[in-house]
Amino acid sequence: MATERKFSKRSLVHPQLGSALPPSMPLVIPNDQEYDFSSNELRPIDGERRSSLKIVPETLQLLEGAQRPVGMLAIGGPCRTGKSYVLSRMLGSGDAFALGHTMDPKTFGIWIGTTVLECDEFTLFLMDTEGIDAAHAKAKDDAGILVMTVLLSSYFIYNSAGVPKQNDLQKMSHFAKLATSIAVRSGATNDEDDDDDSFD
Repeated sequence: MATERKFSKRSLVHPQLGSALPPSMPLVIPNDQEYDFSSNELRPIDGERRSSLKIVPETLQLLEGAQRPVGMLAIGGPCRTGKSYVLSRMLGSGDAFALGHTMDPKTFGIWIGTTVLECDEFTLFLMDTEGIDAAHAKAKDDAGILVMTVLLSSYFIYNSAGVPKQNDLQKMSHFAKLATSIAVRSGATNDEDDDDDSFD
């Protein structure tokens, strides 16, 4: 039988930026974007092509400042299916995570809310992710976001506009297996040569 937990909301205070935080901040962004904290927006970098993901140091500091055990609840799935709205409603808000009003994607990378849910055992961060299958997206970009999300999350919600299709389930199975392989490979270095950087 599942354990019932009661959660309360708490707004975070950044160790350097204080309490004047936007409702959400990016943790991981594409390398062709830069984060402007003053406007809480991503700006494209001229002449840069998307090829990898990078950490936003200010948001990482927010996580590192956690004083209690941390859980990460993430939501992923196809572009423009209401992922940001679902997470916002979990915090009792309509726009804790930025919402788009066109068919173009609004979220790029992985974002976390600066309001958390707390119970007796741990602090729960909510994590919003870039939608997959966007018109402009490449398969490797989708894979990078989903694998990173699965690795970071304690709980993962796959959101779709309707009943998940077989293709959706196959993708999730593939990404989950890949993430598990990465986690196992990372934890299996004690008995291996430090110079062995191969990954099967």
